[in-house]
Amino acid sequence: REKRIKYLIRQGIPNPLRPKLWPLLANLDARADQAVCYPLLLQSMECEYEEKIMKDLARTFPMHPLFTERGGVGQQKMFNVLKAYAVHDKALGYCQGMAFVVGILLMKLPEAETFTALSTIMSDPLYDMRGIYDPQCKKMPFFFYVVNQLLHEYVPEVWEHFQAEGIEPSMFATHWFMALFAGQKFPFSLVLRIWDVFLAEGL
Repeated sequence: REKRIKYLIRQGIPNPLRPKLWPLLANLDARADQAVCYPLLLQSMECEYEEKIMKDLARTFPMHPLFTERGGVGQQKMFNVLKAYAVHDKALGYCQGMAFVVGILLMKLPEAETFTALSTIMSDPLYDMRGIYDPQCKKMPFFFYVVNQLLHEYVPEVWEHFQAEGIEPSMFATHWFMALFAGQKFPFSLVLRIWDVFLAEGL
């Protein structure tokens, strides 16, 4: 029934089912050890990215009830997850855009499970989000190429205009991928459907 499941997911998972289905799609049970490590990572006193993370909290989903209150429960959970990941992956640490990814996950998952999900989509070959955030941004040129080809195929008049004006996808699409479409003015229902497909099918 893979084709049927794929079709249904692409139609959008009903919102009440996302907290149950997202962990299944990302196979988080296979990484239960990550949730066990989470409290230990939080206890680590050394994290050079704390100040940078704190600056980004207030501008990440500022209108969402979970994150509206400065220093509130939602922002504290986001800080915890981002700090724990920075301690866990010292080579990468923290990059702007990761807060939006964690924010989306926290809207549907508990704190420890959000950390597990973040670790999974960073390191699992199906997702490999780490390739977006690494210093070389090695995946970005491919994404920009795809955007360019899609523009050329589906809206050639826009593509021709961009070509004439010297507008490249890197000028407007970088944050789309760094925040997995969560940090822009897209309808939130659309963002969640993109995430449904992302967790089911990968990057």
